[in-house]
Amino acid sequence: METADLKKTANPREQILGLLVSVALFAMFLRVVYFPKKEAAEQLRSQIHNLILEREALQKFTDALLTTLSRQSATKQPSKGSSDAQILKGEARAIVEEISPFLEKMTTPQFLQGVLVRSMSHIPPKNENGFLKTSFFMEAHGSFRNVTSYLERIAALPVLVSIDNVSLKTTDAKTAQVDVEISGSFFQMEAKVEKK
Repeated sequence: METADLKKTANPREQILGLLVSVALFAMFLRVVYFPKKEAAEQLRSQIHNLILEREALQKFTDALLTTLSRQSATKQPSKGSSDAQILKGEARAIVEEISPFLEKMTTPQFLQGVLVRSMSHIPPKNENGFLKTSFFMEAHGSFRNVTSYLERIAALPVLVSIDNVSLKTTDAKTAQVDVEISGSFFQMEAKVEKK
């Protein structure tokens, strides 16, 4: 049995073979370990950057909303709840008593004022304790200020309506553009429906 002489220098062929093995191991390391980790790190950095932008935009939106609410409380505008109570007592009349004219009013250019409605739908009314409840859904786009003003105009309408959910998503933090999903409920008194 031959013993390997470790002090003996490798011949050129063995040196080239060793170099090729080293290069192959280095290439495999880059391909299997380095590049996937680098891509994951870049994606993570991008997600962090997007989250920071969204957080800054939401802070601006919150500040703007608080400013708007403080202005409203300072001017002491009549609350939507009082007009609802007047309609329910029969002291006031709703400007629209059916869902179709209500949705039509919500989508007129004078009412939208800078808000773009992308889609709108409603489901047939359901009977709920003396009322007919019609759920409606809409997707819209606009600046944060225009969208909040639009929601305020809906809330101020003398109709029996409630906004059940509002979901905002920032599309451009610099220009404060948002996509909004609104779901709400429109109510009709059954007595009025039966008279027709």
